Amino acid sequence: MLTEEWIPAGTLEQLRTDGAKVIKGGIAVFAHEDGAAAVDNRCPHLGFPLHLGSLCNGILTCHWHHARFDICSGGTLDPWADDALAHDVKIENGELWVNASPRRTMNIEKLKQRLQEGLEQNIGIVIAKAVVGLIEAGVSEDEIVRVGILYGTSQGSGWGSGLTILAAMRNVLPKLDKTGRILALYHGLVHVARAGAGRAPRWLLGPLPSADTSPERLADWYRSCVEVRDSQGAEKV
Repeated sequence: MLTEEWIPAGTLEQLRTDGAKVIKGGIAVFAHEDGAAAVDNRCPHLGFPLHLGSLCNGILTCHWHHARFDICSGGTLDPWADDALAHDVKIENGELWVNASPRRTMNIEKLKQRLQEGLEQNIGIVIAKAVVGLIEAGVSEDEIVRVGILYGTSQGSGWGSGLTILAAMRNVLPKLDKTGRILALYHGLVHVARAGAGRAPRWLLGPLPSADTSPERLADWYRSCVEVRDSQGAEKV
């Protein structure tokens, strides 16, 4: 929800002369068509100042790695870059005002979506930034691992080296500090993404109909299936 705080950004006439400017709060304001548009000045890819970029035909291009953004919505054309945070702009008597709060922020659901997209597209930087964001937001490591497992088991031949590495990383998490946990999650998830890259989705077998079986018995059944290389039985369990 937008706040009532609007930041003065000078006159529209002066902005048309300058092309772009940075105002309080690190917001870049651009002359655009008959009015103006504003986004957070930090490129969401790696932080380059967007006011130094080029705006042409409604597309703002960052000069560092050529990330491109729709200046009105902040949406990116490049899957390895996050969307830029767009701010509402209003014009009153030729004076520009920019809302201090962006229209949308990177919440937990959006971070999970970005993690899923990073896995699907096999883009390490997207996975890394999503993991850091989720950890900083207080999301448990197991929730993050779950995203990787659900993706990995639905791709290609199912459980393989990528998921095995992710499981191993999960098992060592209690012995690591915060930085170590982030690195372990990242490396496990990257291996899952690599293992599934270019593979068609896999249709999973359905679960057993009863939920009354104890975890201990399920573990016994699973081990028995694994010992005789019954992958389908193990998957059902």
